[in-house]
Amino acid sequence: MYAVYADAREQADGLLRLAGSFLLVLLKGRDHIYQMRNHSFIDQMTGVFNRNAFDAYQQHVNCQVSMGVLFADINNLKKTNDEEGHASGDRLICHTASILQQYRHGGEVFRIGGDEFVIIWQHVEERNFYQACYQIRRQIAFQNLNIALGYHWVAEAVQGLSPVLQAADKHMYEAKRCYHKRQVSR
Repeated sequence: MYAVYADAREQADGLLRLAGSFLLVLLKGRDHIYQMRNHSFIDQMTGVFNRNAFDAYQQHVNCQVSMGVLFADINNLKKTNDEEGHASGDRLICHTASILQQYRHGGEVFRIGGDEFVIIWQHVEERNFYQACYQIRRQIAFQNLNIALGYHWVAEAVQGLSPVLQAADKHMYEAKRCYHKRQVSR
């Protein structure tokens, strides 16, 4: 009789080990999926959200609240890469991301292209939005960086996020054109 209990106990022990191994594999798989998902939304070079995250964010944005958007584009990155090397250009991109992260005051920072960034604020009061934009602009000027900024705020994005993004993008391109006109006239 003892042999029957010992055999049953060994079988139960084996089943428990098998179930434990199965659970361990599931947990490792879940962690791996979480890491892959996290990496798919984070720009590996700068640590800010990437284009995938930006596209996903746009699908879930609440357009019935106040919103502000800031576009930032580094001027003459190609010149920096050509004259100082790509490592220097990468440092400039990372430094820009760091400034935007530091002064975003609740906004979400996305790197949507090589040297293009977007910050989106939701539930932001106009005064707070423009104050954050001013702080970013001041910090960029203080550090003598050439970054074109464009921003736009709305009390409610009744027509969706796209027109707000387009308005901020338009202002950024106006700043870029002004910068290039000043460079030509020198």
